[in-house]
Amino acid sequence: MRITFENGSDYHISSITIMLEIKSYDGLTLYKKRHTVSVDLDPREILPCNEFFLKERLYSYATGYLFSDADEFMKNIDIQILSAK
Repeated sequence: MRITFENGSDYHISSITIMLEIKSYDGLTLYKKRHTVSVDLDPREILPCNEFFLKERLYSYATGYLFSDADEFMKNIDIQILSAK
């Protein structure tokens, strides 16, 4: 997975810690994990982070399907930024 970040500060950022939550279409949480991603963001710069992988495969108990992080299924993603260094 790759996420694009914007550095709105006046400082260089080399890592960002996020809470990544992925929900099914019916609102059930399928995945909720903390990730720290590497970035090389100068002030006011917008760039994607280095690619990272989910810590486990996604499985919907309601439908019985396994999903990978590239599937169309994963349109409902919530990202909360916890820290930037």
